[in-house]
Amino acid sequence: MSDSDDEKTSSYKTAKIPKFSGEEDDWDIWMTQFIAILGNKGLAKLLTYEGVIPTDDETFEEVAADTDVIKKTKKERKKLRDANSNAFSLLIQAFDTTSPKGRTAFYNVKSAMSPITGYKYGHFRNAWEELLNAYESKETPVLQDEITKYYKAEMEDDEDPEAFIIKMCIMREKLHMLGSTIPEERFMSDLIAKLPRSKIDGNLSQYKMKGDELSKRIGDPEDPLTVRDMKRVLKLLYTRLFRDRIAKDSASSLQRRAVQEEMLQVWRLGPSG
Repeated sequence: MSDSDDEKTSSYKTAKIPKFSGEEDDWDIWMTQFIAILGNKGLAKLLTYEGVIPTDDETFEEVAADTDVIKKTKKERKKLRDANSNAFSLLIQAFDTTSPKGRTAFYNVKSAMSPITGYKYGHFRNAWEELLNAYESKETPVLQDEITKYYKAEMEDDEDPEAFIIKMCIMREKLHMLGSTIPEERFMSDLIAKLPRSKIDGNLSQYKMKGDELSKRIGDPEDPLTVRDMKRVLKLLYTRLFRDRIAKDSASSLQRRAVQEEMLQVWRLGPSG
């Protein structure tokens, strides 16, 4: 681990740590948030570290007989133990212990605190494995099934495009993990093809027209399109479309109310005559 990692880990106590409820439906969101925190603190390597973490009683004091190699090894192992301690400290705080399921998750992690094994203050990788065994899906995704889901997905007329694109990014990442990689430009073309194409109020879909504009930027050396650009542009369009629709619905409602009040007034006065 580098010196910059030390700077990152030094601030671990001040991190705002998301609380895991212990509910299986919340696992993926919480796990993603927690891994992001580890990454920002320079601790993500511990998620896959397979070496031996120094125990509590291992000492790193230099002695006169130490060679430069031994001094360097001691320094690196001390960094490793400190990183393990910091990561475990983040993890043990990351549970909603006010709920029964949150407490269960907490005790799964607490089981990695064992003075007998030499880790009185916790072994992060062992604790993480406990969580994975408890909450990670045991079902192995089938590539063809995931491909079918990806190509069948379409954005609904009233769906938030930002949320839809994030959902598609997750599908794309899952396909990549299963060995099917979708290049960036092809992915953007797929996203555009999935935009709503139905007419709105008798007019051509504005998503369709905006999609045609975005398509021209794919691969453009001067103004290349990115997924981030797509999210921003489509989110603005979504906000405008629904703001206009809400305003129109509100105006129609006011008009109907005026007609109803006029009819009520006529009924009260009775027929003229």
